[in-house]
Amino acid sequence: MNKNDSFRHLPAIKTLGQVSCCFALALSLASCSGTTTGPTQPKDPATAEIKRGVELAQKGQLAQAIAEFDKAIKVNPRSSMAYNNRGLMLSKQKKVRQALDDYNEAIRIDPTYAGAYSNRGSLYDDYRMHKEAKNDYDKAISLNPQNSAPFVNRAQIQLKEGQFDRAIADFSTAIELIPNDGALYRYRAYAYEKQGNKELADKDKQKADELEKH
Repeated sequence: MNKNDSFRHLPAIKTLGQVSCCFALALSLASCSGTTTGPTQPKDPATAEIKRGVELAQKGQLAQAIAEFDKAIKVNPRSSMAYNNRGLMLSKQKKVRQALDDYNEAIRIDPTYAGAYSNRGSLYDDYRMHKEAKNDYDKAISLNPQNSAPFVNRAQIQLKEGQFDRAIADFSTAIELIPNDGALYRYRAYAYEKQGNKELADKDKQKADELEKH
């Protein structure tokens, strides 16, 4: 068996890019701010367009979502969220250059925008630009250590590179943030196995089985 076969058959982890309205899709769409640095930021004048775009994105209507984010950018050319969101839609359409341009613009407008760094890192990661991806994940984590996605994505690169100690540390942090995701335990179990730590690997597998029954 190829040494990477077991890695390929691990379950997918949900580390989707972040369509942002107040940083995370799940937060209130009615209170979007111009950046993601805190509630004291001024309200984005393109809030209505961003809200509609996010709602369309949630439904998988990418082209329509892009059209709304286009409108948002016309209303407010300095809306970092609109650029980030449009970049994510473009990346899903495999329009890599355009997506990268949008992420870069979101970061230029707001250098503290953790979600844009995380999304740009995911784009680099998709095209095996691991050094650039890790740099962006590092930055995203430094700006918002409460978001699990860059920890998980960075850990998966570390697994591929054989950096098992670092991968375990990142998966452990992600588990602290989202303790009910069985896939995270399976990935950490894989890293423990590669270290020869069968006891901890088996414990994580058992935990994953318990979570996946529910």
